[in-house]
Amino acid sequence: RRAEEEARRREEELARAQAQWKSTVNGRISVLPAHMQTQAKETLVQFERGQITQETVDGKLSELEKKWRADQAASEAARRRTEQRRQAEQRQQEEAARQLIARQQAVEAERRARREAEERRQGQRNAASV
Repeated sequence: RRAEEEARRREEELARAQAQWKSTVNGRISVLPAHMQTQAKETLVQFERGQITQETVDGKLSELEKKWRADQAASEAARRRTEQRRQAEQRQQEEAARQLIARQQAVEAERRARREAEERRQGQRNAASV
């Protein structure tokens, strides 16, 4: 009788441990992107059919998580490169706009100087003719 109770207690502990493990695995699966969740769930089904071990499930999940982190890092790097390129283009456009404004101001100043010089000469001619 004591042996039966001990066996039942071990089975219950094993069942609790497996339930805890499955809960943890489901939590790990739930944070993966959808296409990876599908792969992970298929792996879990294989385990439930007795085709693979918990260690294999954990290993495959770890591989998926590693790939996901790598994908995220690559996406972030691409996003940073895009943002840097956008900022560089914006700086170039701002510099081109500054140069255009400076050229326009220089042309306007030159016109103004010519006009004022012409007005002075005209004024001197008018004064000389009086």
